[in-house]
Amino acid sequence: MVFKSIMLAGITLGFTSSVASASLHDKGGYVGTSFGVSQLFGKRTDSISNNLFTLTLFPNKRMRDTSLEAALFAGYRYVPCHTNLVFSLEGSFAYGPYEQSVFRDLTPGFNGNQVAIFTRGIGYAITARAGYIVHQRLMPYLLIGERMDRFTYTSIAPNASSVHQRKFVVGADFGGGIETCLKGVKTALEFKYTYYHRETRFAVEATTGDRAIINARPQSASLSLRFTYVF
Repeated sequence: MVFKSIMLAGITLGFTSSVASASLHDKGGYVGTSFGVSQLFGKRTDSISNNLFTLTLFPNKRMRDTSLEAALFAGYRYVPCHTNLVFSLEGSFAYGPYEQSVFRDLTPGFNGNQVAIFTRGIGYAITARAGYIVHQRLMPYLLIGERMDRFTYTSIAPNASSVHQRKFVVGADFGGGIETCLKGVKTALEFKYTYYHRETRFAVEATTGDRAIINARPQSASLSLRFTYVF
């Protein structure tokens, strides 16, 4: 009984010690999650097209919407010996729903004030980070990466013949943050800006033959809290 008590005390002390000794210098594989606010913005051009003509209704119309965003990620963290430099590479899966109505007060062919909805759904990213530990529990860092987000253009008109169109749009991430270490879990406040590489065209068609077209060039910015566990 005494032996078991000593063993339990040793295991507990060892676990507590390992948690307490966790620091920004930890290296190895890691997993984590993040929660934050994301804003999608940019410009789009709305037009109607058929076999005879193309009519541009809203050229360079500004779009802006804010939503909550959550992500799961995993990666590897490398700390060169006897330095305060920290490097990491990770893959992530994110969901930040964005929605905007397109073509208000439109057209005979589509019968409705809101012909289509432009939405952003799931996204995937690969991100590299480089930081410098300026204090035992404080590390500013920069990030760069590539991401791929799914956008959907969905018709809500009763006489639409093509209901929706989905596309993955590729963009580049830039940003930075500040990371600290609390009780074995690394916590960071991070800003990220995404620039999508090209304009994307979406179209839905009515039974009359008219097509509602959107040419969009979105960008996004997010501010999030990250929680990372290195194992």
